[in-house]
Amino acid sequence: MSSRNRGQEGAAAVEFALVSVLLLTLVFSIIQYGFYFYESQSAAAGSREAARLAVVGIPDCNLYTAGVKAKVTGLSSGYQYQLSYPNGRTVGEKVSVVIVFTPTKLGFPFVPFISGKSSQTGFARLERNEASWPDCSGTVTP
Repeated sequence: MSSRNRGQEGAAAVEFALVSVLLLTLVFSIIQYGFYFYESQSAAAGSREAARLAVVGIPDCNLYTAGVKAKVTGLSSGYQYQLSYPNGRTVGEKVSVVIVFTPTKLGFPFVPFISGKSSQTGFARLERNEASWPDCSGTVTP
């Protein structure tokens, strides 16, 4: 071995160790936030579908809850939804459904993540109001 290369053994391993921490943190962050955005989009789509379900007619509140549960897929942790008629159940007014969920933390090291709860809101316009429809407004945990 020449005297010029002496003392350089293992330098590549040290450089890789330094760079790999940053690289793995970036990869784990992409996975964590990708999963968060998947859950957020699932809640958004579920809230829109739940609002649509509320304006086309609710024969029974238990059926509505089952319908919301079928529409909200992709949330691994528990969630709550709140159906409300902000200006009453009059034709032409908006119906809102808010889905509140706790984002799943995958537990990767060195990856900062959102703490607390997230929510998504869906709206639909009430086109008709039948007297026979039950009032299912309120907060429900399916």
